[in-house]
Amino acid sequence: MKTVEQLEQDLAILQTALKDTQAIVNERGTRSYVVQSMTSRVVLGNATKQDLIAAQAALEECVEALPRLAALQTSIATVVEQIAFAKGRERKQSCDQIKDEHASLYADYKAASKALLAQFRQLQHLNNCYVGLTGRPLHGGHEIEINLPAVTGPLCARSNISTGQE
Repeated sequence: MKTVEQLEQDLAILQTALKDTQAIVNERGTRSYVVQSMTSRVVLGNATKQDLIAAQAALEECVEALPRLAALQTSIATVVEQIAFAKGRERKQSCDQIKDEHASLYADYKAASKALLAQFRQLQHLNNCYVGLTGRPLHGGHEIEINLPAVTGPLCARSNISTGQE
């Protein structure tokens, strides 16, 4: 498959060819008039038969350019569609890459959240054991909120940190 840049280069070439072909087709009326004029001049003896043949060849070039013009227009439309498809394909690849990176990072985040929750529960357990033995907590309520992770679930309802249990 061609890249967007390659397709845009092809499009530029086709557009140049279309412009040149359109210029030739647009001269058809003028070249037809030259053939009629040259025919009259040959009959009157003011021009040679070779001049008339050259004028007819120029007119035939215009007539032959008509199907080429239609083919170029079709080719340009096809290349424009290919460019749109290629841009969409590149965007999808970029989106898929972002999605894969997010999934990987989120998996790491969930694993870290589970480990953090396990540590928090161990700290809570040690604190509860200490309170049971001494009657004093190791950490005050404000220290728990500041220094220990706030987690979702029964431990702290206002937290936005994942417990990895979703």
